[in-house]
Amino acid sequence: MLMSVGWRNNKRIQSIAFHARIVDNKIWIEWDGTDPSITEELLRRGGPREDLVLWWHSPTEREMMERAAGD
Repeated sequence: MLMSVGWRNNKRIQSIAFHARIVDNKIWIEWDGTDPSITEELLRRGGPREDLVLWWHSPTEREMMERAAGD
C-alpha cells in the first residue's frame, strides 16, 4: 500500500494512492490512483496481464476487459 499522509490547516490528512495484494500467486490491485499508473508500468515492463486482477472493477467489467484483451 502506498499512502499520502500529512497535515493541512491543522487537520491530519491521509489518502491511499496505490493498494495491491498477492492472492493465489496473482497481483490483486485494489486501487491505483497514481500518475503515471503503477499498473500500466507493471504491464509495460512485461508483467503478465493474466497475473493482474483489477479488483476495483466489478467482476462483469473485469470479464469484459479480459475478453477484449484476448482478441
